[in-house]
Amino acid sequence: MTMKNWFKYISMVAVALVGFNSTAYGKVLFFDTWHQVFDLKSVGYVFDSSVIMESPFELYFLKEEGEFDEKYIEDHMAALWNDSTWLINSKYLKNNFSGDGGMMRGFVPLYFNERVAYAVYMPFEDSYYDLEFYYIDFQDAKVKKVCRKYLLDLLTDYPDLKMRYEGMKCNKKHRIIEDYFLEYIDRASVDLMRPCIVDLIN
Repeated sequence: MTMKNWFKYISMVAVALVGFNSTAYGKVLFFDTWHQVFDLKSVGYVFDSSVIMESPFELYFLKEEGEFDEKYIEDHMAALWNDSTWLINSKYLKNNFSGDGGMMRGFVPLYFNERVAYAVYMPFEDSYYDLEFYYIDFQDAKVKKVCRKYLLDLLTDYPDLKMRYEGMKCNKKHRIIEDYFLEYIDRASVDLMRPCIVDLIN
């Protein structure tokens, strides 16, 4: 399954099963580096953590029911809950990346493979159809919100895809931008000429 189809499948399941302000429970693993994420070597865990879901695209963890230890959470980079990885808008982003990452709150879904990574955020007041995509650029150390202008910059790597996108009559629409960004992700994720994430970080 391509990253594009996987994202759409997960999104549909999340929208169907999870409502606003839902609470779930389970073991949560925390990671401080990308090496730990790829190797699944956590630095800490919380059993039976309460997971507060503001939406399918934003959640918070409580160390124990009713207790939120913000300092403990912000010391980490990412969390694994069930089979999904969540990026923490924390010291890691602030210390290592410039750009638009500061717009996100709480924990947001993190999609990645060895060559590309992006996060998805949905402002609480918006609909499921207005998701915001944030591309994590490890070469320039930036987190960039994907808009039409930035998408065109990304598509420069794949001229045929860029030409097809520019030929779309409605290429300013959010849904078209989203579709072509995910096509870019699919292409980049199997591009053997691209460096691996772990080779771009310390």
